[in-house]
Amino acid sequence: DEDIALLAGLAAVLGHLFPVWLNFKGGKGVATGLGVLIAASWPVGLAACAMWLIVAATARLSSLAALAAFAAAPVAALVLQDHGVFKLAFTVAVLVFVRHQANIRSCCGLKTPDWVIDLGPEGGGEGGRIIAVGTPEEVAKKKASVTGKYLAPYLK
Repeated sequence: DEDIALLAGLAAVLGHLFPVWLNFKGGKGVATGLGVLIAASWPVGLAACAMWLIVAATARLSSLAALAAFAAAPVAALVLQDHGVFKLAFTVAVLVFVRHQANIRSCCGLKTPDWVIDLGPEGGGEGGRIIAVGTPEEVAKKKASVTGKYLAPYLK
């Protein structure tokens, strides 16, 4: 039965995303997920793998490529009108995105540095002076800091 095969594939992905022997951390869920998609519907799996290759080749970030691949997989399943595989691809995509939250923050530049040194103002003869030094929150409070102005919305 197709539903049992799809559930078995989902169980394999879950086991690799949250492995018991690694205290539910680490694993090879992305590779397993791609393999399960290929087994469930080779056109959907191939589309996801192609997306992974394109993003990995251009951005040079495996985690971003994985997120793009699993974002594309449910769309490919919908286009191919494979509703069983769509449910699997969507569920696996949600799990991969949940598992890779730290990578999402990192890819989006949402890492928060411990210490910031703002040099300025701008370039040329006036450039290179220290405008602000401190934590991101402290630099964001400095009116003369252009960097602080752009940091402030992300710190709220």
